[in-house]
Amino acid sequence: MEGGSGRAIGGGSKRALATATGVLIALIAIFVWLLNGRLAAGHVAQAPGDATLSKDPQTTVLFIGGGDQVVAETVADIPEGAGLGAFNITLFFNNRILDVSVSEGPFLSSTGRTTRCFYFPFESFVRFSCVSMGSQPGPTGSGVLAFVSIHPKSGLQLRPTQNNGVITILDNSSAEAVLSDPLGEDIAVGQVLDGVVFVRALEGDLNKDCTVDVIDEQMISYRYNAVFGSLLYGPPSGFFDLEPPIAPDGEIDIKDLQFV
Repeated sequence: MEGGSGRAIGGGSKRALATATGVLIALIAIFVWLLNGRLAAGHVAQAPGDATLSKDPQTTVLFIGGGDQVVAETVADIPEGAGLGAFNITLFFNNRILDVSVSEGPFLSSTGRTTRCFYFPFESFVRFSCVSMGSQPGPTGSGVLAFVSIHPKSGLQLRPTQNNGVITILDNSSAEAVLSDPLGEDIAVGQVLDGVVFVRALEGDLNKDCTVDVIDEQMISYRYNAVFGSLLYGPPSGFFDLEPPIAPDGEIDIKDLQFV
């Protein structure tokens, strides 16, 4: 068997991460293409000079047991003049897959103005607003308005087998995206772009620590020859029954041990 802790790189084994890379290239390309089509259908053409809200990165891979990932909520094309004085964003998400929180970015206060932010978390969306005060003009151009911290939902369970994962969207509400200058005048918003999140379980990671090592080998070996319905087999979802990847076959056999 392979998968000792000495082979773990960046939170998983070389083999597991290599497999993940191939899957991600295909799936992310498809979903980004679909997302771009969705955005194009939902927004009118952007007028010259209108500001844009977007995510950086637009696509995020999140591993169970791998800690939080941070996505920057960015703004571009704030016009010269009075600059940006306040903003509001509302972010919808699938609360069965993700936990989401938001904190202030550096852009609004970058000219020396004092800022105050208001964070309102709800079950499946968060609302985040910041205002600034001071004699200085507001910032212009581009920058980071906020940092969005995302984490797999506590208790989310994915079979750590080949090609696992779920894809969800960080959905910016265009109707509630508001930018204004220090005098309270609206700044036109042209596009409000969403983000894609791919949540995965590292292949072979049975104890959900994002590392495939001897502990995972022991967990699967202990269940060798267990069949569906027995206590050793585990949950009805077949969490430990890793081969074949499409659906459990009801038995933990040598193929499952070899996979880990």
